Amino acid sequence: MRLQQVYVYADDIVLVTRTEHALINIFQKLKQEAIKYGLVTNQNKTKYMRHSRVQTNVKNKEIEIEGMKSKK
Repeated sequence: MRLQQVYVYADDIVLVTRTEHALINIFQKLKQEAIKYGLVTNQNKTKYMRHSRVQTNVKNKEIEIEGMKSKK
């Protein structure tokens, strides 16, 4: 069973994970690799979407990764 997937199209990247912890880990790895090539993450364009089979009452939650905050 896959825990994470990465989709790339042009200059867009979609990270798909099963947990918030996995999302943070894969985003940190992506950011580190991007820096090697002189690329940066645009905080204003960074977003995330929470999806679940079960209905939850989760409000908009901010995730912070290495000082970069993203809102649902």
